[in-house]
Amino acid sequence: MMLQEFVPNRKKLSVCTGLTDEYVVLKKNSRSTNRFNQNNIFDAILQSDTQYINGSMLTIEEQKYFVVSRRNSVLSNTAQLYKVNSNVSIVSLAKHYTSGNFDYYTSTVISSSTPAMYKDITAKMQQFDLGLRSDTVKKFILPIASINLLNRINFEGKHYQINSIDITEYEGLLSVQCSEDTRVVKTV
Repeated sequence: MMLQEFVPNRKKLSVCTGLTDEYVVLKKNSRSTNRFNQNNIFDAILQSDTQYINGSMLTIEEQKYFVVSRRNSVLSNTAQLYKVNSNVSIVSLAKHYTSGNFDYYTSTVISSSTPAMYKDITAKMQQFDLGLRSDTVKKFILPIASINLLNRINFEGKHYQINSIDITEYEGLLSVQCSEDTRVVKTV
């Protein structure tokens, strides 16, 4: 007997592109006193025959979530879900030269609306997380995409330069550290 059967009134239908719809039971991850974690990290009980894997993006009641950690056991298949709390655009910048001298940057949109989970980086986080770069001001979790270092993420009217892309922190997702981007782009 699966744990989902004990709480049938809390089952919610989840949709994942390319996979069969499944029922999940969501619960807030209450082990943290951090408000960001309380509002954005959830535990889920999955179906026994679940097809969801790390990196899957689920839609539950019109809210999107990333599967970041799926675990199987005898009684239940569980996962930790991160709530998608933003959409970002990803832009590639290229240098333009005139007579061999750098003149300005031009931009090419890679993706105009990529679902993401973002987190502001505080001084306390900088102090205790040795994996953070000293110039990081935002951290984004994104689906696997063809992005490169020094690409730009546009988010809430501001520009951020991609300084680090970690493919190992979350299986099936990208963990991207960004600093403020002050490069000037000329519209041609």
